[in-house]
Amino acid sequence: MPQRLAHKVLLVSGAGPVISAAIARRALSHGAEAVYVAHDPEARSTAEKALAGSGARLVPHCRSEPRAWPELYERLAAESVLPDVLVNGCHAHHAGALADTSLRQFRQTLASNLTAAFFGTQTQVVKLRAAGRKGAIINLSSVFADRALPETAAYAASAGGIRSLSKSAALACAEAGDGIHVHAVLTGYYEGAPALPDGGNSLIGGLVSAEEVAALVAQLAGDAATYTHGSAVTLDGGLWIS
Repeated sequence: MPQRLAHKVLLVSGAGPVISAAIARRALSHGAEAVYVAHDPEARSTAEKALAGSGARLVPHCRSEPRAWPELYERLAAESVLPDVLVNGCHAHHAGALADTSLRQFRQTLASNLTAAFFGTQTQVVKLRAAGRKGAIINLSSVFADRALPETAAYAASAGGIRSLSKSAALACAEAGDGIHVHAVLTGYYEGAPALPDGGNSLIGGLVSAEEVAALVAQLAGDAATYTHGSAVTLDGGLWIS
């Protein structure tokens, strides 16, 4: 297998245990030096089972808390580690009618998805620039940022925000000439995803496999993907066009 991630360190946060494990295994198979998977301390047992034998290292992290991002990077820096690639997930979902969604539910969804993606992206950019290093940011979002789906107003709002955040960050990095490339991945129904209401069928059928998500992430994380900078890559089996 091509070693497109040789000597790179990846940090994966908020992608859910199935996708995180798939990304970790794929990255290491492509020669990554190390993969760190940040997780909610309450979800450690689930994360440990998913990552067993992968070679990835678990690090506790409350991703919805803005201050936790620089703190996480400082902990890694104490071990002389600076991630070359940050992969931000979009896994938290509240299903419920628009009229019945509470302020608390809305805030929780945005905090776990959009707020975390914003401060993760910000911290990665700040730390790489300070070190004079190039790198990559891959923000996982959803095709439901654009495609209407019932009972997902909060989730769709967070997904749309992540897509727009990624474009804005990509523009800022390009103008700065810092060598940081930024991508968004818009997934449809994928393996290990939170339960979503029915929103149509893909042309291919079935779920997007965790391995296919991981393969795309590995491709975007490499140095040969700089010209997809700022793009939102759709991975949905043709759901969007069906």
